[in-house]
Amino acid sequence: MVYPSTTGLRRDAEDARRGPPLKGHGSGRYREDMPKTDTRKYRVRPGERVRLKRWPTRTKPLFDSKEQYSEALAAHVAELSSLQNLLYADDHYSLLVIFQAMDAAGKDSAIKHVMSGVNPQGCQVYSFKHPGPEELDHDYLWNPVRRLPERGHIGIFNRSYYEEVLIVKVHAEILAAQNLPQESLDEKDFWQERYKSMVNLERHLHHNGTPHREVLPPPFKGRAAETVSGAVR
Repeated sequence: MVYPSTTGLRRDAEDARRGPPLKGHGSGRYREDMPKTDTRKYRVRPGERVRLKRWPTRTKPLFDSKEQYSEALAAHVAELSSLQNLLYADDHYSLLVIFQAMDAAGKDSAIKHVMSGVNPQGCQVYSFKHPGPEELDHDYLWNPVRRLPERGHIGIFNRSYYEEVLIVKVHAEILAAQNLPQESLDEKDFWQERYKSMVNLERHLHHNGTPHREVLPPPFKGRAAETVSGAVR
């Protein structure tokens, strides 16, 4: 994506080059006495087996009031803005954040609240919908790859290629519309090969300067935005 003007982002990047980011600069300031979410218990490590029914989706309230929560979220957003400036100034890495969840799970609101302080000139949000004719004439990773963020930028996927082993696995008509060779469809390890392709793509991105974070918000109201901000940071 080409932006008409990146003057503001370049000016912020020059400021970032002069020194480390101030924690909680701008509209919010993160105090050391603010509650912190331990995101480790929500993370899945490579090779780790997960049983979703045992995975935590609800915890005790972390904040005493909405005001305290709003203050902490504002501080996190301000810090993300500062870190974005460093990402742009360095120009060696990009960041991909994938939000994958059911409808009404809070993906849109989490993106809106957490990324509200990020400069839109350096952040692209792409929502994956039902594939059109052009997409169906290519392999299923073609469209996600061409939506990847450039160096110095943040890319956000609202849904992703994970749909290809979720909704496509359930609805045979979607797979049929992809016009794959019959010998591929007949392979016993067809779905395992898709899993491998996704893992290999993500390894390739990591080795070439685009680490990614996958966020799977559960479908309930709560502290999704605050938890996500901690995971992204």
